[in-house]
Amino acid sequence: MIKFLALSISLMGVAQAAPTIEYFYSDSNHVVPGQSINLYWKVEGATRIILNGLAVTGNSTNVVIPSAAASSAVSYKLDVSDIAGNIVSKTITPQPGKMLNGERITEAYVPGCTFTTADFFTNHFVPRIEPRDCTEVKVTQPIFVWPQVPDMATGVNMTFTLSRVNSDNTRQVVYTTNTTTPRIILPSNIMTPGSYIWKVSYINRNNQAKTSNERRFIFNEMKYANMPAASAVIAAVMARPHPRVLPRDANKQPISAAILQQKIAAGLEKPAFDKYFYQAKQVDIGNKDYTNSVVLPEPATKEQAFNVAKAQMNAVEWLAFASHLDTSLDATAIARYRTKAIDRMVATATWKTGLDGVTSEYIDDQANRVIMSTLALGLDLLQNQMSEAQINTVIVAINERLQITTTKLDGNLNGDSYYSNLSRKPLDSHNLAAVHYVTQTLMYASGIQTKNYEIDANYQQLAKSWERMVTTMGAWGGSADSALGDGTFYGWMAMEIYAPMLATYRIIAGANLHETPPFANIVNNFIAFTPRHRIFDSVMGAFGDATEKRGTYLSYAHSTYRLFAHLSRREIDQWYATETTETVPTVVKSIYSFLMYGIDSQISAPGNTPILPASYLFEDAGTVAMHSISSDPLRSSLYFRSSKLGSFSHNHADNNAFTFVSRGEDIFISGGIYPSYGGEVYQATRRATRFKNAITFDDGLGQAYNTDKPNLPVFSMQASGKLINYYHKDDDDKPWSIATGDATNAYRQFTDKATPQWQPLLNKAIRTVAYNRKAGIAVIYDYAESPIPRRWEANFQTLKPVSLPSSTSDRMIRVRRKDGSDVCVVYHGYNGKWTTESMGKYYPEPTDKDGILIPETTQFHTTYTTDNLSSIYSGVTVITEDCNDADDVPVKYIEGLKYTLQFNGKALHFDREKVQISE
Repeated sequence: MIKFLALSISLMGVAQAAPTIEYFYSDSNHVVPGQSINLYWKVEGATRIILNGLAVTGNSTNVVIPSAAASSAVSYKLDVSDIAGNIVSKTITPQPGKMLNGERITEAYVPGCTFTTADFFTNHFVPRIEPRDCTEVKVTQPIFVWPQVPDMATGVNMTFTLSRVNSDNTRQVVYTTNTTTPRIILPSNIMTPGSYIWKVSYINRNNQAKTSNERRFIFNEMKYANMPAASAVIAAVMARPHPRVLPRDANKQPISAAILQQKIAAGLEKPAFDKYFYQAKQVDIGNKDYTNSVVLPEPATKEQAFNVAKAQMNAVEWLAFASHLDTSLDATAIARYRTKAIDRMVATATWKTGLDGVTSEYIDDQANRVIMSTLALGLDLLQNQMSEAQINTVIVAINERLQITTTKLDGNLNGDSYYSNLSRKPLDSHNLAAVHYVTQTLMYASGIQTKNYEIDANYQQLAKSWERMVTTMGAWGGSADSALGDGTFYGWMAMEIYAPMLATYRIIAGANLHETPPFANIVNNFIAFTPRHRIFDSVMGAFGDATEKRGTYLSYAHSTYRLFAHLSRREIDQWYATETTETVPTVVKSIYSFLMYGIDSQISAPGNTPILPASYLFEDAGTVAMHSISSDPLRSSLYFRSSKLGSFSHNHADNNAFTFVSRGEDIFISGGIYPSYGGEVYQATRRATRFKNAITFDDGLGQAYNTDKPNLPVFSMQASGKLINYYHKDDDDKPWSIATGDATNAYRQFTDKATPQWQPLLNKAIRTVAYNRKAGIAVIYDYAESPIPRRWEANFQTLKPVSLPSSTSDRMIRVRRKDGSDVCVVYHGYNGKWTTESMGKYYPEPTDKDGILIPETTQFHTTYTTDNLSSIYSGVTVITEDCNDADDVPVKYIEGLKYTLQFNGKALHFDREKVQISE
């Protein structure tokens, strides 16, 4: 007994050790509302464990992040205690994930700059305004562009004023001028970094003074080249003897054919160069299989005009160049080639150029421009072999065609027409192309004269055309980011014009334009929207007319883009243009593909694939491209469009639409086909919102709604969208890319052509798309508000039939891939039902010569339609490339209209315009 008491007294005298927390952590350092995260801990010597005031057991628990975590950090405190009352605590504070606020994409604008309110410029039906408000100018001689509004009479002076904002917020006028053209190049360099503002004032038709709002930009440093000045270009052209188009050696003599052929033989173009001469030979020998083999009569109909003109002019070009550059020809053959080319020139020069001429600017502008520029080229190359009478005949024809074209560009062809000129309609694709043809024509022929006739003897037409050309270059959404906003296919069509023209300016005038803003980053546009894959059965275009036409890379990269790469000499351009040398088809290329060898030898394609971003943002043009691996020809891609260009020109009423490619295979496409620009049956499908992967309501009602023709969306920039969020990290641990578009302005009804007037159909139309490039998961979140209750529709376009669910409770549809696996789509949101139908219901499906349906024209339209009418709509669609993963992407509906999606420990939270990510 005594021993026991002694032992007890001894134990009571020893201090009890406090419990310990060996670790306490979260499996996610950044969190979003609604995200489930796991908390882990390990403790020793504890009899009780308290987490945020509640008792817990074990060594882990799962918690859901509350809504407050969206704006402030959320804390978790672990308290452990023992029987003696000792307490040890540890707190962890997961931080709020990255928040995208849905205001604007900050990378594209000046921080803290306040946007101008709407004015008569922004209300113009085609509002091209540069520099855009609150952006950065990256050249020292900026180009300023503004719309010529309806009440601004043609020929009336506008006063342009540029001021610098001083540190004390006072203004100092840097430059002011009067101009009758709504485009100017700053004549002197901006040298002082800082903030600048510009505005335009004028007197309207009612003799009232009107002034635009002020627009601000910053200039920090020169990052791109200025456009070459007209004075320098004119001086270079005037000093260059004919033939101007032929490259010259160090002694300023035309480079010899033998030397040029030697240079070409060492590059990639030898087979195509031989093919060029082969074409000329077929014309020379009168090969009956060639339309070009005979002097063609003037076409009788508009339908024949362009093809006949092109055939006639191809023959002139091939024969003329072969007579200078084909070393296999003897003197007799050279003379024969030149005589045959001249015969065609003189015959074509007699074709009608007025209102009754089917190849005139009035009836077929493309035929007119081909004839005009090729006649000028022929004069440049062959005038020494032509009689004065022949030269006179050709000069008269060129001048007539030039005069009508430039008058049209000036806006005086049909009087002061609101729709006829480039100032009032600055994104008219035909007029923009005409500017290049006029400039090229004058590059060849300005200064040519005989005793009684001349072409631009004082070079003033060329000076004016040059300034018009450089101020309209890159107009299609691209001055800020070198994008081509008129659709994927028409991006390639634009390069078909750009590359030869840029080569013309380089060879004749020494003018380099590839480092100017419209072209400095243009490779990004092509990489983003066309995989580097030289097969015909490649993926379709993402947006715009002719998306169903495949094989653009196969058809154009080796010619069009390789020529541009030859001009730029950038390795990334050369890499993109040259996939392999073995599979390059031998086709007839632009002569400039060969003439450029007289300037520079072509650089070799780099051996290593460049490091490319996985996502591309073109905020100015309003498009985004997200890829698994951008350089992979069989990449997966999520494309998204919400653009200021709206449904104008070759664009569609598809703002906030997406397309999706899985491992090089089209899954969700831009619906409809493009047999031609016109044709209401095909326009009604390829241009309408319901046949895009976008939201409609009340049986297909969508964007740019035309009250006169409900099935045909209006061609308009006023029915536009805009990108308001963008997130991307080129980090393997951060695989999500995100973009948000606001298409509220696109969902409008056109009610009055005379004014024009638009009536809103929706109060809000927001869509966020997200793509996990590692997992192959795409997420589409929609939020919309309407002034009246509507039945909402989520639309999906495919090339293959869609497998619908067997019950109304199942929200999953499947699209079968070529390899037999499925891509799955799960809809989370309002109750509704799936329906699907063939697009053959809406338009005749074209067939090939054997009567077999052309695969790209067989399409399917699938819709998820809500059961009930509501004035607010929200929902989340999850696309998984592997259907086995479909159940591993949980979507939680949070209070209000908010959703949280979680995958692999990371989460996205959607709340109308706002998006938060836990990366």
